[in-house]
Amino acid sequence: MLQVAPSAVRSRLWRPPSATAIADEDLKAKIQVIFDADYRVYGRRKTKTALWREHEISLDKDRIAS
Repeated sequence: MLQVAPSAVRSRLWRPPSATAIADEDLKAKIQVIFDADYRVYGRRKTKTALWREHEISLDKDRIAS
């Protein structure tokens, strides 16, 4: 069992989502649309290129894969 203070858990649960977390949720939706439109066969490199071509968003390949 982890030794975590209950106040730390409550603090984390009630904290609003960060700007990065909100942006990541938006990116997940766009990446999923691209992935589904291309028969779910695109890898990181092609997804990165398609994301730039369709939405002008430049991301690192590793951020797309996570």
